[in-house]
Amino acid sequence: MTTADYALIVSICSGVVAACSLGWNVWSKFIYPKPRLRIVFCAITIIDHVTAPEDRPRYLAVNITNHGPIETTVHSFSVKFSRGRFKKPQFAYITPIHDILRPEIGIGIFGGGLPKKLAVGETFSLYFPFIADSFARDPLSRAGVSDVFGRFHKISRSDIAKVKAELTKEFGDAPLPGMADRPS
Repeated sequence: MTTADYALIVSICSGVVAACSLGWNVWSKFIYPKPRLRIVFCAITIIDHVTAPEDRPRYLAVNITNHGPIETTVHSFSVKFSRGRFKKPQFAYITPIHDILRPEIGIGIFGGGLPKKLAVGETFSLYFPFIADSFARDPLSRAGVSDVFGRFHKISRSDIAKVKAELTKEFGDAPLPGMADRPS
């Protein structure tokens, strides 16, 4: 083989790679685009001018932002609990607070305004109680929201760790959920 033959083989391979790249870009951007959701999980305090600082209500908030390229609908909030090394994890839907002024009223897994259609650039928040037996104190391995495309958008592990630290700081002496009635 001569140098010209090698050059021809390399240029054909480059053309195939470029054609595959073009096809993938057209497919992912125009034919079947999927939205990207950014999710932030944090402990918040609601401040108003009437409530004393020690009586201000605290909540766990999940802020969801649609980064596009198309709109989507968020269906539910779910978590995955680790149950040990050799056991299958447990999945659960968590009910958000439907009305912050009356947090004791729930309406099922689709509470808190779910399902919610999000346009590109729109933000939506889900609120959960900041209490000693919160789901966030359990051994979470994953948490996030599901959309209409069947995609699960995860909360970062660092956000989960920060919320666990806040709950531990506030309720460190309280037993973990489900642990109070277990024998030692």
